[in-house]
Parts: sequence; C-alpha cells; structure tokens
Amino acid sequence: MSNPYVMGIVYFVHIIATVLWVGGIFLNLFVFMPSAKDTLEPPMMGKFMGAVMKRFKPVVYACMVLLGITGFIMMTQNANYSGLMKFESTWSVLSFIKHVAMVLWVIFSIYIFEGLLPKMGKLAAQGPSPELGKLQALQMKLGMVAVVLAVVVLYLTSVMNSISSLS
Repeated sequence: MSNPYVMGIVYFVHIIATVLWVGGIFLNLFVFMPSAKDTLEPPMMGKFMGAVMKRFKPVVYACMVLLGITGFIMMTQNANYSGLMKFESTWSVLSFIKHVAMVLWVIFSIYIFEGLLPKMGKLAAQGPSPELGKLQALQMKLGMVAVVLAVVVLYLTSVMNSISSLS
C-alpha cells in the first residue's frame, strides 16, 4: 500500500482514535470524576459517572478496533518492520514493548468497563459504603495505570517515528 493518500487516511484515523481514547481518559480522570465528587452526593455521582462511562465505552471499543487495524497497516508498511517477533533493530524492540503496553492498556480498559463499573453501579445505587469506596479507589488506581500506559505508548510511538524519519 504505497499510495500516500491511502496511508494518509490510515494515519489520520489512527491519530483520531488515539486522541479520542487518551483524551477521554484524561477528561474522565482529571475533570469529570473530581468535579462529580466535589459537587454531587455519592448516589448521584455514581449515576452521573455511570452515564458518562456508558457513552464512553463504545467510543473506547471503537478506538481499540480502529487502532488495531490502522496500527497493523502502519506497522507492516514501515521500512523498519522486519517481521513478527524479529528484534533486528531498536525500532523493532521498541515496537514490541509498545505493543505489550498497548495490550495491558486494553486489558485494564476492558476490566474497568466490564468488571469494575457494573459492580460500582450496583453498590452506588444502595448509597455510600466502604465497599463502594474501595472500588472507587481501585478505579482511580487502574485509571492512573491506564494513563501511564497511554503515555508510554505515545512516547514509544514518538521515538519509533523519529527513528523511521531518520532512516
């Protein structure tokens, strides 16, 4: 696929999916959750954040799919790509580390959406409780891990792009 216009579309979709997912994580963790906690009673906060996450989940899942498809195309079209699990260059080692971080990020995200949030929603409907507080703290910790993984992925992508542009 050497057509620069097609690859331009692939890169564009990849960037948009990245911006939506990473931006959404930052917005949820550093704007919505603290604001809701400061202004809403726990049952209303839970209801509000449940509604936010219900709308954010399909966006995240769509981003996961788009990043997987476009990332695969971009990787296989890169001159530094020498094959799966072939560590022949700094670029290929960084690519492997980046993809490990990406898989962990996806796993954490799916666990938050499919495991943690439903439990929190049920507990929040019953009002404040120590269990709910523990789950909220766990959600924040996992969210922060997701932020760190996102930053690692973005940094490694930047370094890989620098290597590609200098080769």
